[in-house]
Amino acid sequence: MSGIYRVFNLLSRPSRQLSVPSRPFSSITQKVAATNKTLQVEQDYERHVAQNYTPLKEVVLERGEGVFVYDIEGRRYYDYLTGFSAMNQGHRHPKILAALKEQADKLTLTGRFYYNNVLGEYAKYATELFGYDRLLPMNAGVEASESSVKMARRWGYEVKGVPDNEAKVIFCHNNFWGRSIAAANA
Repeated sequence: MSGIYRVFNLLSRPSRQLSVPSRPFSSITQKVAATNKTLQVEQDYERHVAQNYTPLKEVVLERGEGVFVYDIEGRRYYDYLTGFSAMNQGHRHPKILAALKEQADKLTLTGRFYYNNVLGEYAKYATELFGYDRLLPMNAGVEASESSVKMARRWGYEVKGVPDNEAKVIFCHNNFWGRSIAAANA
């Protein structure tokens, strides 16, 4: 039978206490068979989506709630990946959804080439809270890493007097921090 391994849904029996099994991980897994619906989604994905990631086979996620995600067959999984730690709060947190809806009802997004009525207030709060002079809001970790490289180079040129185009940035080998050109070559 083809399939990936799915962690047993230990919460499906509310009367049982959860505990960490002493057996190896493979002993608490089961095979999940792919259906025609799942295989069709995978084929469309592989044909039409750029292949910069290799998704887990035979699991096509459709929705999430808290720490769980559900596939198109209705099976429930623990979301251990959480967007590679970009979503530690879980899926569909009620307070976050309410705040998103409230903001989206007013204004969905502004570029940094406009002022908006909340960024300055947020920046003031965050910089005072953490004791920094300024902040640079980001959408993703790779943006933060790319910006830190740019700031370090600029600091080297302006403060340390490094000659133009001679700054060197040292990266840790095999340290994943995104899919940009700098990250992929780090």
